Amino acid sequence: SVLQIDGEQVKSFLQGQLTSDVASLRENQSQLGGCCSIKGRMISNFRIHQIKNQHLLSMHNSLTEITASTLKKYAVFFKANISINTDWQIFGMAGEAPTTLATHFNIKLPSHLNEIHAFSDGFIVNVGNNPERFELWISNDCNILYQSLASITIVEDCVWKLLNIQKNIAFLSEKTSDQFLPQMLDFDKVGGVNYQKGCYTGQEIVARAHYRGQVKKHLCYFIANTNQPFFSGDELMELDSKKNIGTIINSITITPETQACQAVIDDKAITSNHIQINVNESPVNCVLKNKPNN
Repeated sequence: SVLQIDGEQVKSFLQGQLTSDVASLRENQSQLGGCCSIKGRMISNFRIHQIKNQHLLSMHNSLTEITASTLKKYAVFFKANISINTDWQIFGMAGEAPTTLATHFNIKLPSHLNEIHAFSDGFIVNVGNNPERFELWISNDCNILYQSLASITIVEDCVWKLLNIQKNIAFLSEKTSDQFLPQMLDFDKVGGVNYQKGCYTGQEIVARAHYRGQVKKHLCYFIANTNQPFFSGDELMELDSKKNIGTIINSITITPETQACQAVIDDKAITSNHIQINVNESPVNCVLKNKPNN
């Protein structure tokens, strides 16, 4: 869902609240960003799009209300407005779909990461490379463009989630909100944190952890050989000690016996390319596809 923030002092307001350098964002540009508590834990993270004088923050549906409530505490000191925007439908596009749609409507695809190309009924954002990925935002009033989507294969959002998992991009939900420093999610590695921008809520703790090397948990992507699905917020228990070694951020079922998982895991628990966890008193073998990026 989408949180819209605008107003005369929107830049200075967001610059003092978010982890990214909003001051450097220009019209028709996008960036990743996060909103932290005073303890430096991320309440939410999102993609920010600047369309004219509007800043549109797209995030998990369960976090719009809490993010709006958090930001409104500080917005009273600025000429800035915060509202939940329901004017848009958002589609993720990869493979042949972006080119097919662009050709049909004579829309130019943005060629650079975080670049936005706007058109009369929406806009397209370049959100990734290898494979090239785009977000398509369509106004709810645009029936013609909606009809054109009938010629494109539309799949469930788990496919888009898997692409994010594979690219080490983790988006929080209500179950994982206010638990992790941005670095634990490797959010700084994908452009969601700027260490030179100056103060924002939680910045002192985030910066101290970065410069003193105090982060001992990091994001991992692994394949779990089990028919037991995982859910956001689930704890991972070590097989032998049954100690909590991590927390699931996102997970999808890729075959009936295989789960693709994204989790924040204690660095000390990673000693090889395999870990074994306890699931319902049974051992589950997990194959790491990436090790902690510390």
